[in-house]
Amino acid sequence: MLRPRARRIRCHGAVRRQRPRRHPHHAARDLHRLQRRGRQRRHGDRPVAHAHPRRGGRTARHAGLARGCHAVSTPPAPNRLAVDVSASRGGFTIEVALGVDAGETLAVLGPNGSGKSTLLAIIAGHLAPTAGTVRLGGRTLAARRDDGRVDELPVERRRVALLGQEALLFPHLTALENIAFGPRATGMRAADARRDALGMLERFGLAEFAGRRPRELSGGQQQRVAIARALASRPDALLLDEPFASLDVQTAAEMRRVIAEQPSARPIPTLLVTHDPIDAIMLADRAAILQAGRIVQEGPTAEVLGHPATPFAAALAGVNLASGIGTADGSVEVIGPSGARLVLRGAAGAVEPGARASAVFSPGAVHAARADDGPPAASAPPVPNRWAGTVTSLQSAPGGVRIVTAEHPGLAVDVPSAAAVSLGLVADARLAFAIAGSDVSVRAID
Repeated sequence: MLRPRARRIRCHGAVRRQRPRRHPHHAARDLHRLQRRGRQRRHGDRPVAHAHPRRGGRTARHAGLARGCHAVSTPPAPNRLAVDVSASRGGFTIEVALGVDAGETLAVLGPNGSGKSTLLAIIAGHLAPTAGTVRLGGRTLAARRDDGRVDELPVERRRVALLGQEALLFPHLTALENIAFGPRATGMRAADARRDALGMLERFGLAEFAGRRPRELSGGQQQRVAIARALASRPDALLLDEPFASLDVQTAAEMRRVIAEQPSARPIPTLLVTHDPIDAIMLADRAAILQAGRIVQEGPTAEVLGHPATPFAAALAGVNLASGIGTADGSVEVIGPSGARLVLRGAAGAVEPGARASAVFSPGAVHAARADDGPPAASAPPVPNRWAGTVTSLQSAPGGVRIVTAEHPGLAVDVPSAAAVSLGLVADARLAFAIAGSDVSVRAID
């Protein structure tokens, strides 16, 4: 009896069936059929590595599905990821030079449209650079020649795993089969791939969900499976493109904990793109701020978020950034839009007189009082770490109210709700502010 949708054709007087053509996007299903045929012919999983599609060959389409995977029999030693490239896409140009060592995580933060995802696309092989090179260990992933041609490895040979906001699991495969897919597609024996996949499920606390399909898993569980699948393929580098953005607060916190606790038996460089400073604080050894396609600040995470160099980074870290000129006593003098002067002095560190400098402090570290009974509203010369202001905006803040003044609109002051009530905060109210030098960090601007 013929199968549904099969057609009859005559061949030398006999009738045989002809299978309908398959859609090219059914590569995952095709690959498993090829593997099944090989096992039936007692070839094991060898057909995956052969080239003849009718005998279980792995076509380029199947290789693309295993993107970020590599033959795990003799994996090369992981090494430093070095990127020094420029590229253009849709009128936007990115010029980036950075490096990530094996076992190190670099968090790249920046506003929308700054080029973060473009950077990952260049490394993963989805976008060719217009100049420069991408190297991973002793291999060159992409390089632009002098004659304009690009030498680059195909995506499936880069051994780079890319994980985005969506898990993108194969819907017809179980959690175990999803994780085992990468190693199996690169030639690992089925039993070995399943054993490794079970180990990954146990590491991520998902052993009891091994037989479930993606639709039977929660969003957090799907993302865990996706990360396990990326690591099971044993990549030489891991790229994370805001992997927690689509998760709720509690699930995202759990995912950060899971990733942070993963053992580093095979250290690889990890590049994490995120908007959330919590991701950088918990997971990254270093952080880089990317704006308009350029890295404007890079260094240890505590330094980048503790003393940001740009207003965006300051807003990201939740601190005030005041830029000005160094004074004779090592303080920073800031001139507001209306000409109001503010001198900020830190307990440690000083800047050269006349040098461009900045001061950073938390909005919650400032004490606010009525101008008539608090610190002096004005003086000549100004008293360090004391200033006055007229309220122009009152905004909601965690646990209280955020105050913005006309004299220094770029600086915010947070006060508790009880203090806001006692101050009788209203628009045009005159307030005096003071901050301890130990809460101020001053630094010269390079």
